[in-house]
Amino acid sequence: MYAHAPDEALARGLRVTPATIRAWRSGKRPIPWWVPELLRLRLWQFDAEMRAVGYRRLGIAKPGQSAQVYTFAPIVPGARPAAPTLALVEQPEALQA
Repeated sequence: MYAHAPDEALARGLRVTPATIRAWRSGKRPIPWWVPELLRLRLWQFDAEMRAVGYRRLGIAKPGQSAQVYTFAPIVPGARPAAPTLALVEQPEALQA
């Protein structure tokens, strides 16, 4: 789920109404503190899950632009993927690797 998602999808993910999303985006109502925190934690969880199944980030394409692009890691016969940990939550700089 991303902040630039359609109003209905974002509202469903945050368990609020689409009208609430529109009010936040228009500036009529302030965005509660928990909204960016929840989106950030969901992104970290998604990153941990992708790394656990062998995906890794490719990086940023151009200065000023960001992208979340994943690619398969090399397949090693007999190797098992590492279990996700909370290390990403405790060390957010590890996400940039």
